[in-house]
Amino acid sequence: AAEAVSGGGANIDSSMKRKINSYLKAKIRNYAGDYRYRSQVMAAMMDANESLIIEGEPLKTETGGLIKKPGELLTLTGVEACQEYGTPPAPLLGFGVYDSVEELMNEKYGEGQWKLEKMEINWAEETGLWLNGIAPLILSIGLVCIFVEFKTPGFGIFGV
Repeated sequence: AAEAVSGGGANIDSSMKRKINSYLKAKIRNYAGDYRYRSQVMAAMMDANESLIIEGEPLKTETGGLIKKPGELLTLTGVEACQEYGTPPAPLLGFGVYDSVEELMNEKYGEGQWKLEKMEINWAEETGLWLNGIAPLILSIGLVCIFVEFKTPGFGIFGV
């Protein structure tokens, strides 16, 4: 769920919020394409006033509670996003929950019909990670050297 806020994190006034939500809903409808419920679900994830009703019924969890309570943004678990609703049945947002990339690829392309290549970190990236780890130490040494130079001009390396 993601509601529109300003760049600083503050709330936006209601007229600007309506304008932003209108624009985002149009983008969502364009993105959703032929998927029946996708635009409704995404709109309910960004607008607390949006209701999520499919075939005249509000969506309910397995235990019977409402998935989206009035005045709240919609938040779905992976299982809830893949659950099918309506006639003919269609998922809300996703098509499955998989335990691994391999399981997903086997489902999508078939066993042995794909190749998974894992990227390895090279020496330059290792060096960058190492330098990032000692960056506070390097900065501290630099600041101490600058302090010493200000207090005793001409001392040390710069005084040679």
